[in-house]
Amino acid sequence: MRFLTASVLLLSAGLSISDKTTILRLPSPQTTKSYVKLQAATPAMTALTACLRAKTAFTGNGSSHFLSYAVGSMDNAFLFAYNGNGVIYSLVFNAIKDTSVSKVHDGAWHHWCFSWNSRGGKWTVYKDGMPAAAGTGFQTDKTIPTNGVWIVGQDQDTVGGGFDATQAYVGDITSINVWNTDNIDVAAVANCGDNFGGNVISWYDVSKEIHEVSTYREDLCKLK
Repeated sequence: MRFLTASVLLLSAGLSISDKTTILRLPSPQTTKSYVKLQAATPAMTALTACLRAKTAFTGNGSSHFLSYAVGSMDNAFLFAYNGNGVIYSLVFNAIKDTSVSKVHDGAWHHWCFSWNSRGGKWTVYKDGMPAAAGTGFQTDKTIPTNGVWIVGQDQDTVGGGFDATQAYVGDITSINVWNTDNIDVAAVANCGDNFGGNVISWYDVSKEIHEVSTYREDLCKLK
């Protein structure tokens, strides 16, 4: 494992189901200096599924952000996070969707997904491949804008920046995949060998600009 103190561009591609994957470890104490920018060309989206694997025991006094997407006209185009009580929430087009899904910071690996569709505002939170909370009427007829910036581990108050240390994620995170549809077999994605990726962000293929975050590699099937 190595600690990167400068921006490094990593390329991962063509991994098979038996290969190890890159895991990010965002450090404690919280800092605005630790984050990863994902270089993804993003279309306008009227539906979305964002998935990731995370392991953390960090509580903090505020929110901890797995993933954020910001564009020039909207810093909270999409957020995936949990609050100080370990409860999952998300933002779409500047509106928050609180959920009852908790125990994020139990120190164990979990696979999390948030899906949304502007048609009817259907949303679902998945934990370890299974629906854990769902509803309708959330941000109907909205479109998440194109050509934004994806950041792992921080909430963007400006595009690509404006971080607040008290909102930084602390812990391990990997397998970040995003699709521009909610028609995804999440149970299959949550399987330990999820070597297929999203059509917006594919973890194995996306270029990662890493800032003061350590990395290691592990077989997904061995994560506990």
